Amino acid sequence: MKIDDVIQVVNQIELEPEKRTELIEKIAELEQVLKAEKSSTREKKSSREFVIVLKSPEDLSKYEIVGTVFSMPEGAEAAMLPDQLRQCAVSHNLAQKKKVQILKNVDDVVSFIKPKFLKEHGLKRAANKEWNQVIQITEPFLSEFPTVE
Repeated sequence: MKIDDVIQVVNQIELEPEKRTELIEKIAELEQVLKAEKSSTREKKSSREFVIVLKSPEDLSKYEIVGTVFSMPEGAEAAMLPDQLRQCAVSHNLAQKKKVQILKNVDDVVSFIKPKFLKEHGLKRAANKEWNQVIQITEPFLSEFPTVE
């Protein structure tokens, strides 16, 4: 119920003007207290860190690198990501009723895992459901840019 609605109802009741004013002031004070409580109980949105997972070059050419990105809560150990992905895959495999897609490796996790299983373990997919090309830029390349004088 909104405070304005309450004030309208109070105005419709036959009261002495002083009592009506006093009641409206108390309702306004109550509104301020409720707003202050609501703003103090609001949780801050937690920060997230991004972790890049690179695919080993077994199926790739010598110079090709691909990767994908996951986000995890700030302060979480990035080294724990492989274990968390494994746990996500186990949860996925155990929960599937029809066993349509059994996740067997990281490729399957990147391509087929549902977001709810990642969320259970505090992870989110920050990139799309596929491996993305990664380009390595070296220092000599960066120093070759012309400058404007």
